[in-house]
Amino acid sequence: MCYVNIRVLMVIQGAPMAHVHFMYISCNSRGYYIWQKSYVGKLIRFDLRTRDLQIAHKRSKILLSTFHRLKKECTDFDEIRAHLINERDMFIEEGIHLEANYIYWINSGNLPSRQQNDSRFQAKGHKISQVADEWYNEMKSEWRPLTFKGNKAAIDYLISLYGDKDIQSFNKPKVASFKKALKNKYKSEFSSQSMFKKVSALFSFAADKRDYITKNPFSNMGYKKIKKINPRISVSTESHKKVLELIEHKSHLWWLIQVLYYTGMRVTECIQLTEQDYVYIADKGQKIACISVNDRDGKRIKNSSSIRTIPIHKNLLQSGIMDEKPVFPWAVHNPVSNAVANLFKKIDV
Repeated sequence: MCYVNIRVLMVIQGAPMAHVHFMYISCNSRGYYIWQKSYVGKLIRFDLRTRDLQIAHKRSKILLSTFHRLKKECTDFDEIRAHLINERDMFIEEGIHLEANYIYWINSGNLPSRQQNDSRFQAKGHKISQVADEWYNEMKSEWRPLTFKGNKAAIDYLISLYGDKDIQSFNKPKVASFKKALKNKYKSEFSSQSMFKKVSALFSFAADKRDYITKNPFSNMGYKKIKKINPRISVSTESHKKVLELIEHKSHLWWLIQVLYYTGMRVTECIQLTEQDYVYIADKGQKIACISVNDRDGKRIKNSSSIRTIPIHKNLLQSGIMDEKPVFPWAVHNPVSNAVANLFKKIDV
């Protein structure tokens, strides 16, 4: 092994000492340059894939810049090393494409002037943020506000890890490192899977709707089927009665607990009920009191299968639900979901 400070003096004899600053590079016995940097007591070290000192210098500067950005965002040694190797490979690949374009121009006999090289050889890239903006604009009419917020948070997290790179530069090794970053970020595998799917959807958009990439690198890189860690627990009649004793009779929360218990509706469906959703359905000459779950007037539902008509339980009818037709003051489900959960915690359910 000969270290770069010695090799620089040999290679560029007579050069000003200002040029002797190729830190973090060494060269092996075969003449290939190696990049190395100490981190958390370990040495990140790998081949720069070149015997050319100037090329090694360029790659080293890019890697050092990437290293300083990454160490602010994650602390895992193996993850940072994998990111840096991906960065090296992308830089090499971009150089190969540039050289291929140059050879094409030579063979075609239409070589552009030096002034034209940058604009004509540089492949037009599509930054992740730019593709994401196109995705948001195309899907905004179909997404709920919370869906947009969740998708944007996932893409913002991706960019915080890797920078706002061209979407074409994302490959399967980088997808693997992204999965590892999600594992470190979230305790729940469901949360990791949710973020992964959101980012994968962006790349599917780039491949299928825009042809910015030939295929989605996230394909076949997803999670195995995850077992539910917290299965749903049924609420017994006794627990239901105990909770009602903690609430003011016929208050908003009292009615909500009753409707949830006797209909099996989702909290989001309940809080969007209007008086017009309490209906009577004719069946064999009888009028059946029902609750209509629908998407009228901009109401949000999970999917088309969620639209249904639910016969009202006799206990709700005896409580006067068709006379009062309760509606609820909550605009979003989080506060009331937490309130319901806290009630059941009080009775140790």
